[in-house]
Amino acid sequence: EMLSIGYDPNRRVSYVQQSRKISSRTQAETQYAPSPYNINVALYIYAKNQDDGLQILEQILPYFNPDFNLSITAIRELDIQNDLPIVLDDISYDDQYEGEFTQRRAIVWTLSFTVKLNFYGPITKQGLIQFARVNFFNDEALQEGIILLQQKIKGEDIKAKWNEEQIEPV
Repeated sequence: EMLSIGYDPNRRVSYVQQSRKISSRTQAETQYAPSPYNINVALYIYAKNQDDGLQILEQILPYFNPDFNLSITAIRELDIQNDLPIVLDDISYDDQYEGEFTQRRAIVWTLSFTVKLNFYGPITKQGLIQFARVNFFNDEALQEGIILLQQKIKGEDIKAKWNEEQIEPV
């Protein structure tokens, strides 16, 4: 049973952080950082007698110390993989019966979990930088507005190698 869902500010990253994957020669697919949320979930174990309930419980508990990390592929298009922590928060026990103690008994174990997941926004397409120009200055040249060296970098093929062309001092 899902009990609640809430934003987790402790796992928040910068809004401008992006995941990127080059999709063609001139474009990349991008996606902004996900929004972290916690979902509180309850798992109920119903048993007729104590021994059956404990046998079910002892098959679950060894996996949580106190959490279990589930590796998932969150966004297949961008090859984003995450560890999804599932934290065992609490275990409670309730023994209910009607009439005499030996009649109609229901034992309920309640396991409370917190699932720490991320919600992702849409994937957008973005153009790639094809040219970059870098100007080099020292302190004296900067004050006088003189460029000591100018370097132009041109991307011929994004997935292959970069071609560099150096321009002599101006």
